[in-house]
Amino acid sequence: MCGSKKQPKVVERDLVAEQRAAEAAAASEANLALATRRRRRRESSLLTLGADGLTGQRGTSLLAQAQGRSTLGGA
Repeated sequence: MCGSKKQPKVVERDLVAEQRAAEAAAASEANLALATRRRRRRESSLLTLGADGLTGQRGTSLLAQAQGRSTLGGA
């Protein structure tokens, strides 16, 4: 005889769920890239002193230092 009489399994896919998962992954990756760019821009700012490179700690603004404050804005 020619092989078995069993029918092959049909794989059912939820295209909407797959699309939502792909969109969520793309949004997460975009947010991570945006946060990385913002952190690098903040660390390399000429208005910031004492940025600790990769540690991500914020430095002290020159404008805030001139006014004797640790941060700008607020009371």
